[in-house]
Amino acid sequence: MSVKSIGIIGAGPAGSFAAWRLSQAGFQVLLFDPKAPWDKPCGGGLTAPVMEHFPELEALKPLANPHRKVRILDINNHSHELNLASHIQVISRKPMEEFLIRQATQAGAVFSRRKIVDFSMRDQGWKLKDEQGETFEVDFLIGADGCQSLVRRKFCPAWPKTDYIFTISVLLARKTTLPLTFKFFPGLHGYAWIFPGRETTSFGIGGRNDKAQPEQLFAFLEQMIVGEPELREMRLILRDQSRKWLIPALSFSALRGQKVAGENWALIGDASGAVNALTGEGLLYSFMSAGLLAKALSSEQPESYQQNWWAMCKAEILGPSLWEALFFKDWSQRQVNRILARSDTGRELIAGILSGARPKRTQLFGRAFKSWLESFRSPGH
Repeated sequence: MSVKSIGIIGAGPAGSFAAWRLSQAGFQVLLFDPKAPWDKPCGGGLTAPVMEHFPELEALKPLANPHRKVRILDINNHSHELNLASHIQVISRKPMEEFLIRQATQAGAVFSRRKIVDFSMRDQGWKLKDEQGETFEVDFLIGADGCQSLVRRKFCPAWPKTDYIFTISVLLARKTTLPLTFKFFPGLHGYAWIFPGRETTSFGIGGRNDKAQPEQLFAFLEQMIVGEPELREMRLILRDQSRKWLIPALSFSALRGQKVAGENWALIGDASGAVNALTGEGLLYSFMSAGLLAKALSSEQPESYQQNWWAMCKAEILGPSLWEALFFKDWSQRQVNRILARSDTGRELIAGILSGARPKRTQLFGRAFKSWLESFRSPGH
C-alpha cells in the first residue's frame, strides 16, 4: 500500500519532529495533541549529539541556557565540579514544542488539539475518533503519545512496573544562578537534578518504580533544596507544586522484545521505550526514532523501521539497560565518589558521558578500570 496520509497522536518532541520531517517529504500529516505545546517539568537537556544528528535543531539554541560545567553531589554530599566536553543546552519544553509544531505546520502538517480516544482498521488504513465522535481517516498511524501510549496499548503487552522510573518534579517559573546539578542519595536507585533554563528552572528526583516510595523521594528532594538558598522557599509548597511522571526504563529483555512497528503503524519516542535507563535521557532518542521512521516511510520501506530502531537501541541504550542496576548500588556509588575525588581520567570519562559521548564498550571499560586504579594511587584533589 502506498502511504499518502499519516496520523500522529502526540505532538511532543518525537511527534512534532516526525510531522516536520514527513511533511517536508510530501506526506499529508495530521498531528493530534490536546495539550501541546505545554511546559512539562522535565530536565530538558539537549546534548551535543542532538545538534550533530539534526542540524536543523541548532535553531533551538537561542531558546536554551548553555551549560559547560556540571556539579555532582555524591551520596556523602561532597560536591564535584566537572568541565563538560560540550555544552548541554537546557530548554523548557513549551518553547521547544512551539518551535517544532511551527516548523511542522509551515512544512504543511495540520495540527489539531483534538484528543484521539480510539482508532480502528479501515481497509488498509485507520479511522481515528476524537472525544466528540468526529473521525479522521489516514493511511498510516504513528504513536508518539508517551509512555502511557494509546497506540502501544492496542498493539503491545503492558510494560511491567519495574520498567519505569517514577519521578517527582517542579518547574520553577524563574531563572536561577544555580549550576546544572545531579545529586545522589544512599539507597536510592536514581538521582535528583537541577536543570536551570533560560527563563525557568526544573528540579526533581526519580527512582526505579518498584523501589522508589513517594515519601522517600519527597524527603530526599526536600533535603536537596534545603541546601540551595535559591530553592529553599519551595520546601513548604513542594508537595502542592510538584508533578509526578513515569519515564520508561526498559530492561534488556523488554527492549529486545519491544515491537515498535506493524502493518501501517509505528511507535516513536517514549511510546517506543527508547530512553536511557541509567540517565533517563529521552530527547535524543525521540528525535532519532522520529528521524528513522520518517526515513523509512520516505523510502517506502516502513518495515525497515523495526530493525533500525533496534540498531539504535543496541548502539545507544542497551548498555545502560544492562548495568544501571549495578551503578546505583551503594558499593558502586562509593567507587564513583572516590573516582570523582581522585581520578582525572574518571572525571573526564564521566563529564564526557554526561555531555553525550558514547565510547565503545572496550574504551569504556578500559578507561573505567584505569580510573578505578587511579582512585587508589592518587592522593586526592
